[in-house]
Amino acid sequence: MPRPQALFVGGNQSIKGFKEMLRAYDLIRQQADLKLVIVGRLSPADVAAVAQRYGLAHLGPVDVECRPFQDAAGLAGLMRESFCLLHPSYIDNSPNSVCEAQLVGLPVVASGVGGVGSLITEGETGLLCTLAPGSLARQVLRLCHDAALHGRIARQAQAVARERHDPNVIVQRTLAAYQAVCQSAGPAGRANAPAAVAIH
Repeated sequence: MPRPQALFVGGNQSIKGFKEMLRAYDLIRQQADLKLVIVGRLSPADVAAVAQRYGLAHLGPVDVECRPFQDAAGLAGLMRESFCLLHPSYIDNSPNSVCEAQLVGLPVVASGVGGVGSLITEGETGLLCTLAPGSLARQVLRLCHDAALHGRIARQAQAVARERHDPNVIVQRTLAAYQAVCQSAGPAGRANAPAAVAIH
């Protein structure tokens, strides 16, 4: 049976928390048999160089696997194979990787920066952490030690994400916002309010 894998799709970008993620993974592997898969423009030698710099030279190819950038189908397949997504970013708005993971039912552990908090409700549609490696590690270990929590987050995140990204829902919510603005403008605004639209 293949080892469960934690997925990181930020390459070796420091702004995506690459160093923090490696340090957190080193803590995780001491308590859970979890492999790390890193997607991006980097090689095992690149990972080894960073690991060496931060006293993590013992992290080798047995535990850390590098994958090149993936197309949509490849990334979706990789997410379906994974146990969780690690996203300890320093700054973000509405990260595609978090949204995509939720859509396929992959639990996400992410730093609560920028717009991430609008995508994840702690303990319901994902787990939030700080940029401290110990914080990320603790949240991942919660998933490792609580299968019910892992399953619940996977289901709830997928349901919420499917509604959030449904084209008809997006259109109707946008129209509702415009209609509210027109209503506040008085009779002239109401006359110009857009009608409901369906996307097929």
